[in-house]
Amino acid sequence: MADWKRPLFIGIGWGLGTVVGVALVVGGFRWYQSKPKPTATPLASSSESRVISVPRGITGLEVGMTPQQIGQFFLIKEAQDPVVTLLKRYGKPDPAEVVSRQNEAIQKRYFSISSGEGNLPDTVTSADARATHNIVYQIGLHYDAAIVKRLGWEGVPTLTS
Repeated sequence: MADWKRPLFIGIGWGLGTVVGVALVVGGFRWYQSKPKPTATPLASSSESRVISVPRGITGLEVGMTPQQIGQFFLIKEAQDPVVTLLKRYGKPDPAEVVSRQNEAIQKRYFSISSGEGNLPDTVTSADARATHNIVYQIGLHYDAAIVKRLGWEGVPTLTS
């Protein structure tokens, strides 16, 4: 091959490769920008859009507190871990025992909370707290049936005792 052809083909290949690469980057960016953006959908049980306020926290109840601090404002009762309860209810005593031993090993405790000096919001029927090494790391709020229905969460089955 002549000396001038090799650099010519290398240059043409390099140029075409660069053009294709830039076109892919620009095309990908333009495609991403033109994608439909997700929009807020109305509630499942509603034909018109409306805002429903759902309490996400309770004054006087925070992660990082001790159960004793919570007990100053609310009625608090130590209970069995719901995972253990469900496993026992559905005939799985061995896994329930394993979970119980694990909870004991890491000093994990479960508490049910109800109104006391501090009040739970109207739409919250009860709350629970999980603690390890005497520090609350998770708080769960349990909403009443009316708010659950208004929010369209009624598809989630509840377990009754």
